[in-house]
Amino acid sequence: MVSAFSANQRKLIHMESQRDYLERRALEEDAAAERAPTDKVREVHVELASRYREAADGNAQAPPESPATTIRPKEFRILD
Repeated sequence: MVSAFSANQRKLIHMESQRDYLERRALEEDAAAERAPTDKVREVHVELASRYREAADGNAQAPPESPATTIRPKEFRILD
């Protein structure tokens, strides 16, 4: 029997990074451009591929995100 923790841990190990995702989407758009039935459709796919590549390159230079924080009003309190 697989525990929920180990199942989630395997999922996290296999998650692709944002950069990998953007690069993969660029390749998918390149492939879609090759299959495009018209020049206009091809242009759209080429443009999308270009945008994905730019985003992937920009993501590589971005600093790591800080951990999420919760902001609550001072008057907010947790009731027992």
